[in-house]
Amino acid sequence: MMDIRNYEKFFGLHGYNSIKIFLKKDADRKRSEASISEILAPNISLKLLNVEELRELYTKGVDKVFGVLETLKTTAFIIAMLSLISSLFHNLISKKTRWEFSNI
Repeated sequence: MMDIRNYEKFFGLHGYNSIKIFLKKDADRKRSEASISEILAPNISLKLLNVEELRELYTKGVDKVFGVLETLKTTAFIIAMLSLISSLFHNLISKKTRWEFSNI
């Protein structure tokens, strides 16, 4: 496992939008989070997320995507109905015109 200080030296923290960190089983989670937060403090664009915060962020993103898809589905339905009504009117007018010409 690589030390986070070496990660910045080799890859640069601005090159990636996320880093997943695995702790050893016997590691103190609170102390590790405090240490990582201290390292990330100079980079205000970086934020340390635990599993619950990451799950909440992911869920909000998925909800937004499906909200947009629901709107697109509704819009597609409205367009399909307008197209159907337009086609029906066109066919009715076309048949009426043909019927009038056939009676002449």
